[in-house]
Formats: sequence, structure tokens, C-alpha cells
Amino acid sequence: MIGCKNNGERQDVYLASRSVPKSSKRMQILQQWHGRVTLISSVGFLARLIDLTSGDDKESSEVEFFWHHLSPENRQSVCLGTTFKWLIGYKTNDGTTRRFSEIKLDRPGCWKGDDFKKADACADKLSQGIKWD
Repeated sequence: MIGCKNNGERQDVYLASRSVPKSSKRMQILQQWHGRVTLISSVGFLARLIDLTSGDDKESSEVEFFWHHLSPENRQSVCLGTTFKWLIGYKTNDGTTRRFSEIKLDRPGCWKGDDFKKADACADKLSQGIKWD
């Protein structure tokens, strides 16, 4: 709000401000896994999971996800070997808290045809250049 005070010949202009609350957005992760797609079907896909919450470093469980768990854009990016993070927790936005389950693909896109052979050939070439003591 802008106002004026008249002090004789001089006029002071002041600005009265109100603090506007910032939107409060928070996320609390309850459980987190790293997954790898191992099988694809017409209804969804199977994935092997590493439990990141417990600090595991090996795949210890297998889960089936249905296509409706993913956005239409991400469905097209899923293929054998696709890796992802699966998060479960709470999201708070402007005072409203909701539970969520979210799948975030690490690298969209699929390897096709000779991609694996090309990668193996490149790895072989690089390994030949290493000189071990």
C-alpha cells in the first residue's frame, strides 16, 4: 500500500508492505528402491529391486508394475534393462499432505539391435589400452 504524508513543504512517500507467505513444498521419502526392468508384457513389466532405504547394494526382490503406474510418455521409454528409482513417501504442498508412489526413469530410451555389441566392442577396445602393473 502506498501512502503520502504532507510535512509542510515536503511530502514523504512510504510503502507499507505485508508479508506474503511462501508456498511450502516438502517431500518426505519413506522408502526408495533402484530398479531394473527384466521382463515386459502387455499389462506391465517385472523389475528387480535394490532397497536403497536399507542400504542394500544387491537386487533383493522382484516386483510387477502395471502400465497405469507410468505416464504415457514414460511407457514408451521402458524396455529390457531400463533403470529407474521408485519412491514412496509424503508430499506437502501449501499445507496439504498426500501420500505418493512415483517411478522416475533414470535414462529414457532403449538400446536396440547392435547397441549392445557396439558397447561391448568399445569396452574391449578401451580395456586393451589399460596397462596393468
